[in-house]
Amino acid sequence: MNTSLIKKATIIIFLLSICNFTYCQNSTGQSNFNFDESDRKISWVKVFEPPFETDLQKIKDYYTQNQILEITTEESSFFIGKFIPRPIDIQKYGYKRGMTPMVLLDVEQVFNVRLEFKDGRYRVSLSQMGYIDNGVLSDLTSRAILGNTATTAKGNIESYNGDFSFNNKNEVRKNIDKILEILEKFYSDVLEVKEIKKDSSDW
Repeated sequence: MNTSLIKKATIIIFLLSICNFTYCQNSTGQSNFNFDESDRKISWVKVFEPPFETDLQKIKDYYTQNQILEITTEESSFFIGKFIPRPIDIQKYGYKRGMTPMVLLDVEQVFNVRLEFKDGRYRVSLSQMGYIDNGVLSDLTSRAILGNTATTAKGNIESYNGDFSFNNKNEVRKNIDKILEILEKFYSDVLEVKEIKKDSSDW
């Protein structure tokens, strides 16, 4: 067989495999979410490009002063922290309570953050994403399965990894699209560094 044909075929197969891999990774249509089927873990990565001049220190100060993150590790080009738990204001993102998945209502969100700064941009990588059980979902589940019993899960951190995002075939669940859509807006909003305009009296 012609060597050039073999090379072309190899390139085509390689490109198709990349396309297939990309499709699997983003099967929910949420481009900033990444799904690791082998480890059954979900992560979120986004690059922000502020329209104003900033640096790593200013970004860190913004997060800490606005009580968004608790910084745990700092280096010259990145820092690592934990999100200070808070619930999602669903109305802010245009959702009504009756149209919002119950699992996102009134529960405080948690996640770990790694932020890297380069050339005026910063990349945020989230891991260990989940929520703190407020007891409501636990109560509903307990009553449905066991009858009217007291909850034992209130205060526990429930992860978006594992069974939450993957079925028993390690495929991404199709019924979490709405949840990911809301989380996408929430993560993007709380982690966007917004320029704070000084008061005119502050000279």
